Amino acid sequence: VATLGTGLTDHQAKLLVDAGCINLNIIYDSDKAGSNAAKKIESRFKKEFQVYNIVLPDGIDPESMSVEIFRSKVSPAL
Repeated sequence: VATLGTGLTDHQAKLLVDAGCINLNIIYDSDKAGSNAAKKIESRFKKEFQVYNIVLPDGIDPESMSVEIFRSKVSPAL
């Protein structure tokens, strides 16, 4: 699910819970704003989901992630 921003709303979380989601993989930009957003979501929703904060290498953002980085960072969390 793409949040199209740095937040996950209560409504979005409810939709995920209603759909049976139990794991939440967070992948944001590798900058300070992305890190802060991931920590905020993890703190806010850790009771509803098993939260995995996937940290990308410096300078790599989700849209520029290669297949190799996806396999090494995201696949193990699935």
